[in-house]
Amino acid sequence: MATCPGCNGNGKCSRCHGSGKVGSILGSSKCPKCGGSGNCTVCKGTGKK
Repeated sequence: MATCPGCNGNGKCSRCHGSGKVGSILGSSKCPKCGGSGNCTVCKGTGKK
């Protein structure tokens, strides 16, 4: 199995880096890419393709 190209194998969302949130500390909101899960949308958090 190859490393996921969406997260470089770490299983985390490339936009929020696994936090599930985007924005500043004062105004963070749910990450629109992963829906707040923090998981990579390409591999669903497995890190593999």
